[in-house]
Amino acid sequence: MDKNTVRELVKERINQFSLIEKNTESLEVSAQLIKLLSKRDFKTLVTYEAFDDEIDISEVTLWCREHWKNIYTIPQNNDPVEIPAESIIIVPGRAFTKDGIRVGRWSGYYDKLLNQHKNTFSVGVCFQCQVFPILPEESWDQRIDAVVFSGNILE
Repeated sequence: MDKNTVRELVKERINQFSLIEKNTESLEVSAQLIKLLSKRDFKTLVTYEAFDDEIDISEVTLWCREHWKNIYTIPQNNDPVEIPAESIIIVPGRAFTKDGIRVGRWSGYYDKLLNQHKNTFSVGVCFQCQVFPILPEESWDQRIDAVVFSGNILE
């Protein structure tokens, strides 16, 4: 299966979700992500503005504020950003494997960002329907360090 086929399949799967299903999975992922973050030493959480078909991690940003962590949100326009030291990057995507392969939307933005910050811990977040046993991987694709989806943390 090529990347565009994967993207279309995931789009169809997510479009079948109700708002309640999206919110339920988002809350489950957020709870797991908070557990993961609470075990790591970091100063800044680098996060994203969620599209309607992505995991909403607003609960995670609230937790970070309560624990005096800085929050940097990458704008949806994908302008280049500089990541502060001692950060964790939360990475959305269209599809993931358990070992960190990621298929993005199409622009390569996060691959470039992760390539520039190879020593920064990265976590992919997704709905359970976005996890695949195998995915196509190109030479420029950057793997992530952990994947969190509906009650599971995979490192």
